[in-house]
Amino acid sequence: MIYKIVQGNAFKLHILVRKMEMSKEFNRLVDFDMTQASDIKVELQCCFDDSIIVPTSIGGIEHNVLVCNIPSTLEIGNYNVAVSWTYEGYAMKSVERNILQIIETNQRVKVPVGVFQGETVGMFDLRYYMVTKNQSDCTFVYSLDDVTLSSTPATLKLGEKFEATLTPAEGFNIGLVKVIMDGADITRDAYKDGKIEIPAVSGYVSIMANGDDNIYYYGSTAAKNMCQFNIEDLTKVVGDMVDKSITITTTKDKPYIWFASRVPVVFTQSGFTANLNSTKVGDIYYYWSDELKAGEYTYNAKLK
Repeated sequence: MIYKIVQGNAFKLHILVRKMEMSKEFNRLVDFDMTQASDIKVELQCCFDDSIIVPTSIGGIEHNVLVCNIPSTLEIGNYNVAVSWTYEGYAMKSVERNILQIIETNQRVKVPVGVFQGETVGMFDLRYYMVTKNQSDCTFVYSLDDVTLSSTPATLKLGEKFEATLTPAEGFNIGLVKVIMDGADITRDAYKDGKIEIPAVSGYVSIMANGDDNIYYYGSTAAKNMCQFNIEDLTKVVGDMVDKSITITTTKDKPYIWFASRVPVVFTQSGFTANLNSTKVGDIYYYWSDELKAGEYTYNAKLK
């Protein structure tokens, strides 16, 4: 028995995951990036074979820590901790027996200092520890693809403010953004219009963001076919064009409407499919109208 916690207290159990590397010259344990694993699950198993799946997030600078949110609703008794995941097609599972005991009174509390060595799982090594709320530093981890962040501190003091701006790479829009703090998804509160702001950090923070290359262009031009077309004559859409209305004005000199997109799109007018010519060159889809009278034309775009 390792951890003895009074009933009614929620806490975080951290599981450090390392993998054995072996060669002719050395054997060593290295931090294992758990973002390479799938189907990650942490369960608490009690003596009656019941199990509780606990919310778990990936933390640590090297993405090598599983942060488990142990609920306050556990009944008195002993609990095993079962950790499982899939890596390169192989199922991994560790069961650390009687690692937790939920007790009635403070007199029997026991929370060991430092890291507890757990069961070895094949080539993997698991170690357990707890972090109290009075920790002075909060660790940040980042997973950024085709975007940059204006500020990427490794740590901030507990209670400090974090703010940063996301900038997509050339040719990309900002795609998926996810902000996790202390195992909870705070994206809705922390992210808006390319800016991430956390008024007071309170634990591990994981920021994931990627670029979306589904860029769209639209406009009216004098080009009646691809031979005459120049994409620089069009307006680049800031954000997404899908499920939105686009109004384009044609003139006597520019009687053709054009769209360009990296994904196939269907355009409608007044609920009917618009009659547009189309082709694909490279990875770009092009759509254009026949010659139109000068005026305003409204289209709605949907993914095909």
